Amino acid sequence: GLIVPIAVKIEIGVVLTIVVVLLALAVVFIFAALWQVANVRGLKARGRRRRIPGSGDQRSSDRRRKFSRIERKLFQEAQHFLENGKVQPAAAILEQLSMQREAIQVLEDHGFIHDAAKILMRMQRHNRAGVVYARHGMWENAAQCFKMANMPAEVAKCAREFGDTALACEYFEKAERYGDAAECAEELGDNLRAARLYLKSSNQAKAMS
Repeated sequence: GLIVPIAVKIEIGVVLTIVVVLLALAVVFIFAALWQVANVRGLKARGRRRRIPGSGDQRSSDRRRKFSRIERKLFQEAQHFLENGKVQPAAAILEQLSMQREAIQVLEDHGFIHDAAKILMRMQRHNRAGVVYARHGMWENAAQCFKMANMPAEVAKCAREFGDTALACEYFEKAERYGDAAECAEELGDNLRAARLYLKSSNQAKAMS
């Protein structure tokens, strides 16, 4: 009479052991799958960082513009340079292919701010070069570009950022932003000029104080 219960207990124990082992294996497989997915995503992200912006694949580039055989070879050479960390030669080829936007983005992304701005200046887009410099906190360079673009208010803002209050005052006045110019004049201790500028900005209360 005892043999049957013992056999049943042994069978239950075996079944439980198998279930535990299967559960453990399932957990291992799940973790392995998640790790693989994370690695693949990481590799894809790293790959994207070393590709020409907007290139995706050759077919998407071809849809954007038709390359001749020589141009396609140059584009592939630019991609090869970029994959090997040779950013400036890659950007030079892109500019040669009239892909200035991609060249500028590649240079900016890798910290070659002067090179990115120079492309814009060669295109006579001094205002955009100023924006690039300002985006990276290079205020003096930005001010020079905005001067060439005849944008006095932007020159003044940049001058205020790099601490040249006299220049900021001069260019705010040129931009007819008399209130801002007056504040700069006050900072410089030139109260007569500040009063004159406040009057121009129709702020009589400030002018009289």
